[in-house]
Amino acid sequence: MTLYYTLVFLILLLELLFFFLLMIPLPTEWRKKGFQFLSRSPIMAHVKYTLKIVFGFILVLFIDSVNRLKTIDDALLQMGRDDNVNSIAGAQVIHDARGDSTYSAKKFYAQRNMYLTGSTLFLTLILRHTYNLTVEVVAFQEERARLVEEATADTINDTTEVKEAEIKQTPTASTTGIRKSKKLK
Repeated sequence: MTLYYTLVFLILLLELLFFFLLMIPLPTEWRKKGFQFLSRSPIMAHVKYTLKIVFGFILVLFIDSVNRLKTIDDALLQMGRDDNVNSIAGAQVIHDARGDSTYSAKKFYAQRNMYLTGSTLFLTLILRHTYNLTVEVVAFQEERARLVEEATADTINDTTEVKEAEIKQTPTASTTGIRKSKKLK
């Protein structure tokens, strides 16, 4: 594997690692701090910019590998057509095993490179979508915690007001005794 396809493979492994890190159930505070670091750090901004350029190069490698695969398939089809022409003319078709294995190896490498770059680009899209969904989940959890806190504070205030109103409305012991004594007379 050439150097740039080795780098693409390493990027694919890093994407898989980051994807699994996103899937680990962590406390909301840890996630919040991690996402704040990723979104506000100037170093991470440079890393994101660099990765966009790298993924542009990976897209070019993907297009190149698809083109190579098409070229190899066309060459194999042309070899098959040439063999058929010779067999129709009555000539004995001589297959060169080394030539066939060379084409098969080229086709294998082209397919490997296409799948490697294609899966890296596909995982990039999935990773971006998963990251955005996780950020939204953290934001919703923060909003939920804020609303629960407000509701709890409102409930405490409401119960305090109700108790104060009950205290104002309940008669005291001295007034109840006076009322009873008036009713008895």
